[in-house]
Amino acid sequence: MEHFIDEKTVMSFYLEKLKEDEILFLQGKSVKKDIEELVEKLCAEDKMNNKIQLAIVLWKKLFEAAMSYISPNKKGYDKIFKYFDSYVEFEELIFASDSFYRDHTLHCLWVYFLGEYLYRNPEFSELYRLERETREGYQLIEILTDKLQLVGENDAKKLKAILKLIEQSECLDDSVRCIAALTHDLGYPLKKIEKINKSMNKVLPYFAIHNFENFSFEYENIQQEFVNQFIDFISRRSTININPRDDLPKDVQTTLDRAFETGYYDEHMMDQFIDMLDALTEQEKKLLKESFEVTALFHAPFGQKAAYYNDFEAYQHGIMSAFLLMKNLQVFQEIDFCRPDALIPIPNAKDTSLHEILTSISNHTSDSYQIQHIDGSSFLTFVDELEEFSRISRASQNREYVEEFCDTALYMEDGWLNVVFEFNNANLDNLDPEISFKGRCKRFLSLFDIPNLDEYLKIRVTIVGKLPTDQNEYVLEIARKYADIRINGESRNIPVYLKSTQFSTKEEYAE
Repeated sequence: MEHFIDEKTVMSFYLEKLKEDEILFLQGKSVKKDIEELVEKLCAEDKMNNKIQLAIVLWKKLFEAAMSYISPNKKGYDKIFKYFDSYVEFEELIFASDSFYRDHTLHCLWVYFLGEYLYRNPEFSELYRLERETREGYQLIEILTDKLQLVGENDAKKLKAILKLIEQSECLDDSVRCIAALTHDLGYPLKKIEKINKSMNKVLPYFAIHNFENFSFEYENIQQEFVNQFIDFISRRSTININPRDDLPKDVQTTLDRAFETGYYDEHMMDQFIDMLDALTEQEKKLLKESFEVTALFHAPFGQKAAYYNDFEAYQHGIMSAFLLMKNLQVFQEIDFCRPDALIPIPNAKDTSLHEILTSISNHTSDSYQIQHIDGSSFLTFVDELEEFSRISRASQNREYVEEFCDTALYMEDGWLNVVFEFNNANLDNLDPEISFKGRCKRFLSLFDIPNLDEYLKIRVTIVGKLPTDQNEYVLEIARKYADIRINGESRNIPVYLKSTQFSTKEEYAE
């Protein structure tokens, strides 16, 4: 099958973008050459130990370049880099204690490169159509404000500030995607303490040691206020509403309906919309003056707070990775977010970007998090679920390190994102494509908000068995109000097949 990709595919693509000078946080920077050389070496390297050593250097250079582009404050970088060295060493210990543990040192780089591959490759642009239309919608309102003064003076100032914030934040998107990908799994060691405890418990009795305590940890009361403030901050959501006023006269509402009835979301949208405005009579323009009001909230819903508190109590490695950044990098502690809900969301692009880094990292392991469309906050979680082309593990009875569970293909076809995992490594003794498929189904059906999914986001996951023990084709399809599981073309009852009542049938998803 065509469209198969691996780590070399995404690194080669990234090298092209480097040479075309498309990575904003590397433009005009001397470190760009160093990063280019490191990616080239990593792409050519075959020995795992050498890959890890190259990855350590590359990780630090990318982190410093991307983070310093957001803010010049570098206090805490040494701490983060020392932690990363310890993290890599600790990962070797986890490999020894857990035969099914999968690499995260290289994985974070592959997530970054795969993300850039998906984001910058025109083939996948349809996935981000809603995000583009949202930005175009703000541009339309700006045009309305400039041409017709559809919002009052105070609302106009607020709108200008919001539009400026959005424009400046877009310039930092490259850095946000990079930092989120590089750091999203840094909290992983905490999840493995219990596994190491169990391994120790099996060994110590043979030395006549029966009275021992497991390693454990908890936060002290003096630290709780910092934890509370951290969770309050990452729980906050920016909500921007630009709506017609509630008390509009009927003739004004009629004129608004006529003005907006045209389908202006196409490649000539702006020109058509401006022509439509110019075609309005002076009386209609006068009627529409100050017809809109702008509201902006930076609010922390209780449900979101509760979800993050649950994640923190369970030491989910996503929120712990975000906490690590907040605790050790001074730039995250400079954010002034303790402001009334009614004020404009975080007042500058730097703070907005830092907030997005923390929330996207926290969300990727949050059980309550669901994706409705692909944007800055969901992008990391989305890409992390797709990165399977090189996850080193020891999942072999021979205790050998395995570089590939399966081959991966990614491509768009008729508006569907096709994700294909082909299991063809007959040398592994315990591969089971159907177990992997069921895990994918449970994760995707839980992760994606099917009733409210963006109409442009349609995903087809196919797992192909090419093993002596399994020659089946397993398919999961997800779209708005649609989900289907098929094995060799035959649909299955979803909750029965997955043995879980928390999932619905194909017919129920369509309701």
